[in-house]
Amino acid sequence: MIKHWLAAVRLRTLPLSVSGIVLGTSIAAVETSINWSVFALAVTTALLFQVLSNFSNDLGDAIKGADQKRQGEVRMVSAGLISAEKMKKAILAVAMLSLLTGISLLYTALKDQSSLVFFVFLGLAIASIWSAIHYTYGSFPYGYHRLGEVFVIAFFGIVAVGGSYYLQTGYWNSFVLLPGLASGMFASAVLNLNNMRDIDTDLTSGKYTVANFLGFLLAKVYHTILVILPIILTHFFIRGLHYSKYAYLYLLIVPLVLSHLVRVWNTTEKHKLDSELKSMALSTLLYVLLLSIGINI
Repeated sequence: MIKHWLAAVRLRTLPLSVSGIVLGTSIAAVETSINWSVFALAVTTALLFQVLSNFSNDLGDAIKGADQKRQGEVRMVSAGLISAEKMKKAILAVAMLSLLTGISLLYTALKDQSSLVFFVFLGLAIASIWSAIHYTYGSFPYGYHRLGEVFVIAFFGIVAVGGSYYLQTGYWNSFVLLPGLASGMFASAVLNLNNMRDIDTDLTSGKYTVANFLGFLLAKVYHTILVILPIILTHFFIRGLHYSKYAYLYLLIVPLVLSHLVRVWNTTEKHKLDSELKSMALSTLLYVLLLSIGINI
């Protein structure tokens, strides 16, 4: 039974969920000393949001029948390994736990800020919980209405990077939007690969994604934009904040990204894109680590 819950957690998705927190904190580290309690609470909350999303997706896709012909990993509810009722209880428990850690994070980071700032961030935390649950589950599963990438860019990118930066520094810098967008677009590229793989089966279950709207060929063009544009945005971020030449360490991911794109463009059998999910996730993590190291040298 434990192995079924670990499978539902989808451990391989967890590192990507904290990449925005790591990046935002690393940018803040250039300007201030890091509050490690804030960092630990932010990472914990982000991990809980990801688990909440994975549980909700498992249940939502099972209810809608999207998992019946899925090419990737087995989903627990659709396979009958975890009941829908147990998954609903788990979703509620993780949602409450993530709210608790989120409030603890905000109290720790914002205790000297105005109440307005606290409630703005509380609103973002509640919105994050809502978005984690409603990708494929609930009365409006936005992942079924071609809005998945919008929410990923917003929450995995801008909110994660910009929010963690503000929680560490206590102020805002508009240049942080650039790596926020970049991180969000890389995460969206992972989602797009998943949707390209399932482009046909998603349509039959009523799941409308950007990939099946564009078609397989144009989805590859879209994927290329999602992968290349972050590299350009990061250049302007580095120039705007006058970091040293070491900040360009992130460009070491370019060969990895280009080889990934070549494989994507050469793929004709959609199910073979499943192996590229790991490559894209690795590129995202390397981008975050190399940029984080480079700006702090």
